[in-house]
Amino acid sequence: MRPIKKDALKEGTANLCPFLGFVDDPETAISYPSRMNCCNHARPVVTVAMDYQREMCLTGMFNDCPVYQREKLGPLPSTIQETGGVWEKLKPVIPFTALVLVLVAGFFASIWMGLVNIPGLSINPPTQSTNASSEVIQQTSTSVENSTSQPTPSERIEPTASETSIIPTRIDPHLIETLIGDSPPLIIHKLLEGEGYIWLAQNFNTTEDAIKAINYNLPESLWVNTILVIPVNTSDVTELPQFSAYMIEGEITTIEKMAELLKIDVELLKKYNDLPAGYELNPGEWLLIPH
Repeated sequence: MRPIKKDALKEGTANLCPFLGFVDDPETAISYPSRMNCCNHARPVVTVAMDYQREMCLTGMFNDCPVYQREKLGPLPSTIQETGGVWEKLKPVIPFTALVLVLVAGFFASIWMGLVNIPGLSINPPTQSTNASSEVIQQTSTSVENSTSQPTPSERIEPTASETSIIPTRIDPHLIETLIGDSPPLIIHKLLEGEGYIWLAQNFNTTEDAIKAINYNLPESLWVNTILVIPVNTSDVTELPQFSAYMIEGEITTIEKMAELLKIDVELLKKYNDLPAGYELNPGEWLLIPH
């Protein structure tokens, strides 16, 4: 399914909550549970939990939603917000896991170096023999001198063929806060608390007018979690179209399939995203959509 304009819904099928929409386009929503669907009747605007979208926001039941019924804007209850997923759940245990691995590695290193003795376990660390090394060096030196001073007529030096290895160019995934392209470089930025046009212009070495010029369907006011496309180290965007940002969801797909799905010229999509033909897009990657 594709994003739909809520004002385009026919009478009798308007089951979507009127406050459900994109963070940068409140009038557009996806008709199935998606991380792109946010509650625009909450401040800040955040993604609604998948189960809550399925049970309330995308059905006629949204009239019973306490957020829909309230008059004043406020934070979305934590029970309705979408969490960060498996990665966020794993974050608290990562430092502990890293500490355990360091301790285990240190323990085995101590055994190897002989600092810790375990009955029945004998590990002899490698030793260096100075005399043996000296003899080997002396013999090698003598062999080199003999081979250099007494070459035989039958000796012939054959050139060795050198193999040229080709290292493919690595393409970093296009994620939030990742530079895209170089003429000029662009970045997809998620607005944080306290950030505004002046801060963005100073931090990314650009201007407020340049930011407004390249963002498609820009909201009148900026809110936390608003997604913006920002030119970096330039204020000249006269040669650029307007952009919106699109996050890949679901299965791995190619740049060509996304161009067909979004009905965009594939060459323009590859050009502004600085991606080669056949590039595989993984869930969580972002695309610059030229308009």
